[in-house]
Amino acid sequence: MKDSSQLDEFLSVYIRIFIIKMIFYKNLLRDILYLLLYKFCGICVYEISFESFYKELSDHGKNVLNVPFRRKLFKILFEDLRNSKELSYSGWYSIKTEFQRAIENKGNIEKAVEDDPTLLDVKIKDPVFLVTLPRTGSTFLHTLLAEDKRWKAPEFWEMTKTIPFPRDPLSEDNKEYIKQLDNSLDINKKFSNSKGLISSHNMKASDPEGFLPFLKAEGIFGILSIILKLPKYTKQLQSFSHDDYIDIYKSLERNFKVLGRYQNIENRRYLLNQHFGPSTNIPALLEVFPDAKIITIHRDIKKIVPSMASLYSYIAIKYQNYRLSAIQLICDNLVDRYLDTLDKIVQVRQEYSTKKQFANSFIDIHFKDLLDNPEEVVKYIYKKSNMKYTKECEEKFTVSIYEKGKQKQNPHKYEKMVLNVEKIRQKSFRYNKKFNLIAN
Repeated sequence: MKDSSQLDEFLSVYIRIFIIKMIFYKNLLRDILYLLLYKFCGICVYEISFESFYKELSDHGKNVLNVPFRRKLFKILFEDLRNSKELSYSGWYSIKTEFQRAIENKGNIEKAVEDDPTLLDVKIKDPVFLVTLPRTGSTFLHTLLAEDKRWKAPEFWEMTKTIPFPRDPLSEDNKEYIKQLDNSLDINKKFSNSKGLISSHNMKASDPEGFLPFLKAEGIFGILSIILKLPKYTKQLQSFSHDDYIDIYKSLERNFKVLGRYQNIENRRYLLNQHFGPSTNIPALLEVFPDAKIITIHRDIKKIVPSMASLYSYIAIKYQNYRLSAIQLICDNLVDRYLDTLDKIVQVRQEYSTKKQFANSFIDIHFKDLLDNPEEVVKYIYKKSNMKYTKECEEKFTVSIYEKGKQKQNPHKYEKMVLNVEKIRQKSFRYNKKFNLIAN
């Protein structure tokens, strides 16, 4: 009976893979046809507009977009997407689906708060934020620390479907959704044409995740401004006021309170991961979470950009017209964004060096130290964040580091691109000097 059940599940998965493959080739042909119609005839045969997107949402979802800040940002984004020559029909469908899922989840969170306002009484005490550039070992550190269950590191599944409430221990609803999401992720990996994406970003439903699933409901999807030409949206992301950032972090705080309601959060500390990007503002974060600790991992950006540009080029396949190569554009965009980020890091740290109440708020880690001696780095983090380092957590970390070492993949093969090394050297000098990276 068990063998029969396994066979049925096996066949079910591969039938779905076959169907998705057929859909993929159908979408490929449709994308080519739509591209030719747009390029040579100026005809766009599918509608990209805020109004049509808004109509498809539930009442709870519409309430999310009735907030002026979000409404304005989505309208600007959809206008740019409508004018984008790089965006494929499949890309538009993926973007629309991802935003709809995030907005409906946010709508369900707000409905839960409306039904039970005591959800906002959940206390978030002494959270620790990993705020760093990507490709610095932040995912490794995030998942490693999450082995200690005194931390609450939100997982991918519970940030995409926060209602019904995530439970500790897991409810049957939770288990069923995790299974469904893992099946969906597995199928996407099998039908993906990019081995590079799978090897460099292999997500599972129960993996600790960053802010992105929640940020999409705010209208923030920073990767789109890297892989597509979206001038108005990019400019808007760069022009947020301090009050805008406060609103974003307060909205995230509400989400995390609801998410943690049945997770014994009064006896745990949130461990949250956010890469530097359009949604990051350290002063606003510390205003909303004044008792937070912020961990930043420092690495030479000449090492970060090729890795990240290659990853984004793999992701871009999902959204761009086929055979469109934009690796150099992605590389140049990342260099400009990251250099600007380094300046902001130095500026913020200089500003906060004179504020005694935040003297112990920042924890700096070197990528090389994390790579060479993760056990000592973790001990240092526990000491700086006032977390007791126990024999039990040490044993978990030792096992996890060993397992991750066995699973270590071959070095990534980067796409061909040209780095403006002199520009990077000049504009990253202050940052490298402040955080002792010149010799690395």
